[in-house]
Amino acid sequence: MEQVKERARLCIQSYKDQLEQKDLAIDEYKQLLESLRKQLFEKSIKEIEEEPSEAMLEEKPKTSAELLNNVILEEKDREIFALEKEIRKLEDINGELSERLSATTTTTSISLEKRNIGCQTDKMIDGPIAKNINKNKTSKNREQPTFDNDFESESSSDETDDFERDEDARTPVPPISDNNPSPGNPNPEANENEGDSENGTSESESEGGTTDSGTVEDIEVVRPRKPSKSSSRSSSADNSRRRSSETITIAKPPTPSKPGPPSGRPTSTSNTITKPPLIVAGDDREQVIYGQRNEIRKLRERIGVLERKARRFMEREESIWRKKEQDPDSESASLRKENERLRRESKNLSRTLENQKHRIDDLEKAATKRTSILQSEKSVENWEEKKRYERNLAGLKKRLEEVGVREAELLERLERREKHIEQISREQQNGGGRNFDGERLQQIVRVLKTEKEGFDQREINLKQEIELWKERGRETMGRLDQSLKENRLLKARLERLSQKVEELEAVHQLSQHPHVPFPSPPKLSPPKFHISKHSIHTQTTPSSPSSPPSQPQEIIRYITIQQPISLPISSPSSRDIIQESSISQISEDKKEIQKLRKQSRLFELQIQELQEEIEESKKRYENLRESYTKVVRVDRERLRDSEKIAAISVLRDKLVAKDKEIDFQRGTVACLS
Repeated sequence: MEQVKERARLCIQSYKDQLEQKDLAIDEYKQLLESLRKQLFEKSIKEIEEEPSEAMLEEKPKTSAELLNNVILEEKDREIFALEKEIRKLEDINGELSERLSATTTTTSISLEKRNIGCQTDKMIDGPIAKNINKNKTSKNREQPTFDNDFESESSSDETDDFERDEDARTPVPPISDNNPSPGNPNPEANENEGDSENGTSESESEGGTTDSGTVEDIEVVRPRKPSKSSSRSSSADNSRRRSSETITIAKPPTPSKPGPPSGRPTSTSNTITKPPLIVAGDDREQVIYGQRNEIRKLRERIGVLERKARRFMEREESIWRKKEQDPDSESASLRKENERLRRESKNLSRTLENQKHRIDDLEKAATKRTSILQSEKSVENWEEKKRYERNLAGLKKRLEEVGVREAELLERLERREKHIEQISREQQNGGGRNFDGERLQQIVRVLKTEKEGFDQREINLKQEIELWKERGRETMGRLDQSLKENRLLKARLERLSQKVEELEAVHQLSQHPHVPFPSPPKLSPPKFHISKHSIHTQTTPSSPSSPPSQPQEIIRYITIQQPISLPISSPSSRDIIQESSISQISEDKKEIQKLRKQSRLFELQIQELQEEIEESKKRYENLRESYTKVVRVDRERLRDSEKIAAISVLRDKLVAKDKEIDFQRGTVACLS
């Protein structure tokens, strides 16, 4: 009840303010008309006194003062046009206010009919309405709130002032069509239409008063001071205006300028120029007065429309109070009905929420099915790639086994050679037959030559295998680089997706549903090794600077195999030389034995290095396999996340919208209850 009363008070106060503004505008227009009347009267007196001087001046050419008067006349015409524009604006504002008033009355009547709550507004001007209100007050037993009677007093005083001013300012008015309604006409639509037609006529009349200059500008209107009322002066001024066929000047209000000569003409100085009085034709003045009166009449008609609307509002209020007295339980019944309706709406909304939840579950199932299908397709591709890698690894294992078998053969041959060397050393120590020893040495040399040729060929084969291994290592490194690039791209995409997910979580952090956890992308990337090529000298190559510092540096060693010294081919001439110089040959054989021992040691070192390389290659293979598994895992997680994010965002938006609807309905239920 208090809220409704406050709203009614505010509405009534706004209507009062609007009426006050309209009254002020009407007063200003009346002041302007009175000032024009005074100026015209004074000017007519001056013209009557200066008729002979003006008759003399008519024969002379126009002076600068007359030209200035013409310019000022144009300026005044522009001011009149600006005033007409302001009047039109005020009419538009008044129409908007009347529309708002009708809208507020309809809304208040509907709310009062629903809640059966009433309030008492201010008393209006008409007598029968006030009597009805007093009767209703006496008939009611309960106490009702009363408002101030400012509106009644102000409206009555305004009407009396307007009536007095109309009777004071009675001048000939152009004929008006019979269709113009009186202020008490109960049809507001007809009044508005007729008011618009009158507005059009007044505009045409006012536009006819403009000069032939063709330029119309908006100029600020200087509001004169409020003069006193004088009906006799206005009538005498009208009579004098009818007598004179010449133009009439309107004097401006006095300004603090220097006094002119006694002749009444404006004087011009080098610093300041005083503006001469305004010259207005008689017909134009009449049109201005008629237009102002028409505007006042329209405003009065609009005030009557507002009064009629207020009466309707009072009648509705009385009918509502009567209904309330007849059935006091109607308010509670209406509230119960509204509560039942809202409960039904809440039940319907809960059902829709359940349906949406079922739909969300179905969508999640469809999304999981789709992800499983995509994963199966990707798994087929991954299985083919895996088989390819397994084949390559099986080939590498076979090669490694072959290399191991060859190493075992080399070890056996080296052991045999060492046994031969020990046997030769023993024979030399025993000092057996030289001839027999020479033949044995030649046989040993031949055996060593054959072994050397076999070692050379094996060395060539090993070099070829090393080159093959290098090429395969390059291929694996290229694949590893590709996998690293793909991993970086996947990381960047995962970061973007994680940012989107965080934004979504920040938007929906107030929602009632739990957040969906998203897998974080892997932080570590597989190491990238770079194998540099160098000459055949033994050296270590560090890993590339792009690899992380936490990974250990991979060391690759390349060892050169010294070529064994080629022994001379046995021939009959050499045999003779050996037999002749056996002592010198024995010393040479000892040197060759030492060289062979050195070569055997080198071969042992080479075998150890080959074993180390095999272990390193195995480690690299394991690292590559781990990196491949990581890449596959990241790719799968990326596919899952990309499919989940789109569906989850849509579902979250729907849930938030439904939550907002539920909150709104709860708020309405709480307000009504």
